[in-house]
Amino acid sequence: LTSIGNQVKKHGFKPRLKMQVFHRYYDWGRDSLHLCFINHVDDFDVTADIAIRFDRLEELINEENHLITKAEKKDTSTIGVELGNLAEGEQKRWTVRQESDVAGVAKEITDYFEKVGIPYLSKYGDMRETMEVLSGEERDSWMHSPLDDYRAKAAVGLAWLLNDQRRFNVLVESKREFLANVSNQNISVESFDKFVDSIRKQT
Repeated sequence: LTSIGNQVKKHGFKPRLKMQVFHRYYDWGRDSLHLCFINHVDDFDVTADIAIRFDRLEELINEENHLITKAEKKDTSTIGVELGNLAEGEQKRWTVRQESDVAGVAKEITDYFEKVGIPYLSKYGDMRETMEVLSGEERDSWMHSPLDDYRAKAAVGLAWLLNDQRRFNVLVESKREFLANVSNQNISVESFDKFVDSIRKQT
């Protein structure tokens, strides 16, 4: 974590080592690099994922979410993906077997992040690009945001934040129709409708 932190600080990332994450802040929110450790008896693997948070959107979506704490609401992300799935279509792991592996693995992860992650963060740091990728229902959309109900709210919310009334209206209809037809009892059309109504009241 320390080694990677020293390498990514040139890109403006600041560490939160206890959370295994590095954040880069903007006036609209932040983007992140997060590491996950998978422990084995004789070694451990490391995976890396990235995320983007649009503060205003997350505040809109989480306003009526009583299942998470106020502190947890500040840590939610809008869009994200594991680097291997983004670049190669499957999870990518780096293995550390002994202490002497650490520096090399940290360098490999940082290089991969710079090659794959930085362009992603640059592209989807644009709210319109994120809205477009969350507008669909195919793999290219749910890979970045796997929860159907959240993806629906995020796409609609971004259209509203972008003041794109035409796109907002189209997305409200298409997302509501999709949610109504998904065979998952945990997905709530009522929750989506409530979210849309709350946005319209602010218009």
